[in-house]
Amino acid sequence: MARASDGEAARFSLLVAASRATGFVRMLAGFAVLGTSTQLGNVVQSANLVPTLLFELLAAGALGAVFIPMLVDEERRFAGPVDAFRSRLAGTVMFYLGAVLAVVVAVALLARGQVTDYLLGNVPVEDRRQAQLLGTYLLWWFLPQVFAYLANGVAVALLNARNRFWAGAVCPLVNNVVVSITLGALAIMRGGDVSLPLSGTEKLVIGGGFTAGVVAMAAVPLLDAFNHAAPLGRPLPPRSGQLRSLGRAVWWAVLFLGAAQLPMLAVLPLTNAVDGHTQVWILTWQILLLPHALLASPIYTTRLPALATAFQQTDTRSFAELSGASVRSVLTTGALAGALLAALSPQVAQAVSIGAAADSTAAVTAAVAGFAVGVPAYALWMTLVRISYATSDARTPALVAVVVAVAAVAGFYVVNATVEGDARVGAFALVWSLTIGVGAVVLAIRLRHLLGGRAEFRASWVRRRTLAVAAAGLAAALLGLTVSTDVAVMALIVGAVGGTLGLGAFFGVDRGLGGPAMMTTIGSFGGAPDSEPVA
Repeated sequence: MARASDGEAARFSLLVAASRATGFVRMLAGFAVLGTSTQLGNVVQSANLVPTLLFELLAAGALGAVFIPMLVDEERRFAGPVDAFRSRLAGTVMFYLGAVLAVVVAVALLARGQVTDYLLGNVPVEDRRQAQLLGTYLLWWFLPQVFAYLANGVAVALLNARNRFWAGAVCPLVNNVVVSITLGALAIMRGGDVSLPLSGTEKLVIGGGFTAGVVAMAAVPLLDAFNHAAPLGRPLPPRSGQLRSLGRAVWWAVLFLGAAQLPMLAVLPLTNAVDGHTQVWILTWQILLLPHALLASPIYTTRLPALATAFQQTDTRSFAELSGASVRSVLTTGALAGALLAALSPQVAQAVSIGAAADSTAAVTAAVAGFAVGVPAYALWMTLVRISYATSDARTPALVAVVVAVAAVAGFYVVNATVEGDARVGAFALVWSLTIGVGAVVLAIRLRHLLGGRAEFRASWVRRRTLAVAAAGLAAALLGLTVSTDVAVMALIVGAVGGTLGLGAFFGVDRGLGGPAMMTTIGSFGGAPDSEPVA
């Protein structure tokens, strides 16, 4: 079972790499075209985040926390054919969550002025009116996107339960391509101008292009699900015991995701107070997500069905082996990626600060360094959440997430009152990283009985990997400090060489301290066993 999951994780990683490559192009296009010297980028990015945040808050929890474990456990929960259960559960999720989202979208559209007032209320007075007008217009286009997100989420969950992961990994690529083309068209229309207001045609290109990308993204898994998964069936009746059980689990998942989104909702008005800082926040957040999506997400995504099966079969040994290997993998790759990002943050910033965002290097450097601290913490956090979900426990992650969210928001307001200039956005990122790190540690302690204990996390492994990661960061930092450049292409080359040196130092120190051969270590990055077998 573990080897099958490892193979799926490897294939998933390759597909995610392709999607993330186009995502990086999209990210750079947005940064270069929308710029950081005016409110244009802040407004577009803030408005574009609203449907994503709403979907994550209201619907994604039901799909990630409940849907797959229930599908894995289908024969016990449903007296009938397997496909009939899948069909009814998918129909239930679509019907009830669709109804909730319809109400929320209708209210949000009516209150779109108030939504933009909240997001853009800290914008300087001279720019605020035009920023609010653009934000209000874009919400007409962006808010209905939540229905495409819902259809996409249900289709991906159905496919994942059948161990079909390619569509969920590839669909962001389609969105990225469409949005990148949209941004290219906008650049041609505006000729490098990033000032407000926009013409009616320019606003139509942004609203229609971004929405077309989301619709195209949802179409990919929907087509695959149409061919390989059960069709939507009649939803469960409102008084059904199964619906009540689903509702209880969904409540905790919604609370978790609501808490997870609270820091983002809180920080946007604060970053919007400075031209370009929301652009910087979102850009560097995407940089954090790049190693996470390539290295951590494939592990916990492909392992969730296997973990749920092992738990429901009371196979505690397999569960401990799967969860322990997953945590070891994401901790190693997360710590290594975070150390290299922190060490090479000036080079990363110089490489991405191009076009209309060329003057944002200092802010991007600070934010990349702040988020780099959170790379291993976020990887551990999300993996532990999935391990908890595999046991049908959505309550524990939700309660910890609430505490983390409150601490993060409090930290943001302390930073807002005490830090100025470009360091401010970096301090916001550092606060997020530290609070998610504390949350991951607390959750690990709460779930320690599921992780295999010392048999899975030996002191020799912890010591060896810690020293290897430190050596990687030091080697990369020494090159970055020795070779400095103001040219984006040269910064990219220096960063690539520094990353290669860092990887070499990691593998060398790890092997020198008694670790496995390099190829075995690379295999362990995908969750495969390393040189220390389970006792």
